[in-house]
Amino acid sequence: AGVLNMAIFPYVAAKFFQYFLGLPEYILHVPTFSLIMIFILAISVWLSLIGGQVTLMATDYLQGAIMLVMAVVIGIIVYNVVSWGNIVEAINSLDKPYMMVNPFRARGDFGLSFILMGMFLSLYGVGTWAPNTIRSQGARDPNEAKMIYLFGLVRTHVIGIALFAFVPMAAFA
Repeated sequence: AGVLNMAIFPYVAAKFFQYFLGLPEYILHVPTFSLIMIFILAISVWLSLIGGQVTLMATDYLQGAIMLVMAVVIGIIVYNVVSWGNIVEAINSLDKPYMMVNPFRARGDFGLSFILMGMFLSLYGVGTWAPNTIRSQGARDPNEAKMIYLFGLVRTHVIGIALFAFVPMAAFA
């Protein structure tokens, strides 16, 4: 988890900001992504130093709440822009449309074994991902830990359905 959080995620974020903002490759003979990475990590360290774990938990909660609302809003906007009829028409225009809609009828890599693997990885990922386990361990009692875990599942799946399932289907239409 440390390699992901302190190396790969900041690197990817820095590259995104560099290309999105159109920044040059180097600033004063220093790679731009390195400067952006240092800035991103400095924000994390600063938040940790001024408020500790409570500040990180509060900002994580705010990020999750905002992402959840925005995922639903984006889903509604896309649904209004691209009607469901257009999506159905685009899928039915394929040679084998049932394979995109019903993964149980698909053959090869995306059949029942893929669905079972996805279900297992989803449950395993939510249960072992460090932020989820830290939130659950900070609960006052087992019922609160279950509610925190359930909220994490809902947040993950609503965002997954709204952004990673519905938006690509609308783009295909």
